[in-house]
Amino acid sequence: MEVASFLTNETEWFYSDRLGSVAMSRKNRLLLIAVAVCWLLSPVMGPAAQTQNTVEKPSSEQKAEAIQQIIPLLRDNYVFPDVAKDLEKHLLSKLKEGAFEAAGTYAAFAAALTQEFQTVAKDRHLRAFAGGGGAGTPPAPRPFPLTDQALSAGSVQLKEFGFLRAAKLAGNIGYLEIRTFGSSQYEKETVEAMKFLENVDAVLLDIRRNGGGSPQVVQFVCSYFFDPGVHLNSLYWRKGDRTQEFRTLDRVEGRRRPDVPLFILTSNRTFSGAEEFAYNLQTRKRATLVGEVTGGGANPGGSFTVNSWLRVFIPTGRAINPVTGTNWEGTGVVPEKITDADSAWTVALDLAKEAAAKFRPSRIKTS
Repeated sequence: MEVASFLTNETEWFYSDRLGSVAMSRKNRLLLIAVAVCWLLSPVMGPAAQTQNTVEKPSSEQKAEAIQQIIPLLRDNYVFPDVAKDLEKHLLSKLKEGAFEAAGTYAAFAAALTQEFQTVAKDRHLRAFAGGGGAGTPPAPRPFPLTDQALSAGSVQLKEFGFLRAAKLAGNIGYLEIRTFGSSQYEKETVEAMKFLENVDAVLLDIRRNGGGSPQVVQFVCSYFFDPGVHLNSLYWRKGDRTQEFRTLDRVEGRRRPDVPLFILTSNRTFSGAEEFAYNLQTRKRATLVGEVTGGGANPGGSFTVNSWLRVFIPTGRAINPVTGTNWEGTGVVPEKITDADSAWTVALDLAKEAAAKFRPSRIKTS
């Protein structure tokens, strides 16, 4: 088995309408992945903020003031203005009822706010989180033993950097794991990965541990698997009342593979921009999805500061798929082959072997 790994140094706030890259250290990048999976995204929080989140207790006055500060942020920025009004009424009502009194820490108050947001809006991206912008110590990346053991077999020493991992498997099947659709700085690594796999007879695209990323990078990767000019997705932004279209690029470096069989591995932690990637390919009948129903977050946005100890992630836009006219918010993207996330590896590999055998004669004929 031949293996290549690709490392990048920067990333970008997932689905941010600011579209600017944010340089981060490796430690911060790991936090970014875990936080996105948990439907949050923010800068890394320092030790003082962590202590504040878990030890210090917000007063009733602080809680009331925070809610009064959140309301105009929702009113001015949330993509659904009518829902923002409902949220305002709901939050003030719950405050009057004393519903937040039991929240004994800043983190508990943020969790209580998030619960009330979800009760009204049912928007997976709409969340509150405490501290200087983080969510505490991130959980370890979700293991997938079947995949990791298979890729580590034999004498190959696989280096895992957490973003892109590529391999050529028996039967001339390509494997590419994408942990995040980061900033435009990922393009170089994506090009290298695509060149590495450009002559395979089927491709497994693994986004089971992918919590999202930039729509531009989703567009960039998708462009390798479609002809030019295909309408992938649109994002409606409340600010400016504008709709932004994303189509496959006219040119890519290396070889396009618009016909190679594709199989996408998903999990319930696949979220946001990673869901868009899967949905783009699925709705165009370009790939077969294998695994779990994804997380169900389709409304892009950004993180807003409430005060020194609280932030909220507010969706400022929504995705509109050109084929379905809707998106995956709340429902997730449903695979054609539903199985648990770890077993997705063996199920997709079997499907890929069969598809590769059928595809190989046409590739050889045209090469």
